[in-house]
Amino acid sequence: MSLSAYLSMAELLDMAPTTLYCVKDLDGRYLAVNNAFVERTNRTSRRDVVGKLAADLFPGELAAQYHQQDDDIRELRQTLRDEVELITEANGRVAWYLTTKQPIFDGDLLVAIAVVSIALGTPAALGSEHPLRPVVAFVREHLAEPMTVEGLAERAGLPLRQFERLMRRTFGLPTKQYITQVRVAAATELLRAGILPLADVAVRCGWYDQSAFSKQFTKVVGVTPGEYRRNFS
Repeated sequence: MSLSAYLSMAELLDMAPTTLYCVKDLDGRYLAVNNAFVERTNRTSRRDVVGKLAADLFPGELAAQYHQQDDDIRELRQTLRDEVELITEANGRVAWYLTTKQPIFDGDLLVAIAVVSIALGTPAALGSEHPLRPVVAFVREHLAEPMTVEGLAERAGLPLRQFERLMRRTFGLPTKQYITQVRVAAATELLRAGILPLADVAVRCGWYDQSAFSKQFTKVVGVTPGEYRRNFS
């Protein structure tokens, strides 16, 4: 598919509000974006995004992660598929997306990179009889407690392998990453409230060491808990 075809897809994907789409040149500047991507950057129009770098739009560590992925694609000239990413939305809330980055060629010449990020499934979509419903409720209500994949499989009444397959099919990621998703999302809500000390947020969300909490939160969200609080409280 030609570069012009990739660029024209941005307007087509305006009809998919849970899908983020962009095309970047080899310097990392945005050539095309859909409306959902514009909203994620807290800008008001495509004009405010096109021509900019990730470093102009996102927190430093998060932008560095995006640039590193682009560097890998330029070097390997291969598609980066199904990367699970926690993305901070314009209002400060977080959501999990499944991201694919596709190199765009003109003959043998690499000319650009296309990125598609699709929102993962949410617990709200589970029916009342879904076997994962008690697991979702347990994880959300017992964040501060230790959890094992085996224990959650037992709670769902499923063999371990079947349970893991169902978790991946439902949420798009393995059980341990799902637990991290819920814990980090809960931490962002507490940080946005701006009441509890960071150490208390860490304990309430399942980390028994503030340093470990800060390290994992920064790795996933792209900014430290303190920076997140200052940005979105």
